[in-house]
Amino acid sequence: MGSIFDILTWDPSITYSKNDIVKWELGSAGKTARRYWYALSSVPVNVEPSTTSGQSYWGGMKSSNGRDRPHFLWTPS
Repeated sequence: MGSIFDILTWDPSITYSKNDIVKWELGSAGKTARRYWYALSSVPVNVEPSTTSGQSYWGGMKSSNGRDRPHFLWTPS
């Protein structure tokens, strides 16, 4: 189970479990954008986090008016 105190950098060679949290960094021309994602279900290897509609593996970001926005939503236990 994911923990806000144990956030790994996304690695394409790892299978993630539901609720695992990952940090994903985008970099270009000296600028780095950091995004945080959580696994909505078990994630197979090489499934990259994205805001593509229909994304069934990753949650945590939504695209709105051309900008990515944080969107974390969990069902209470």
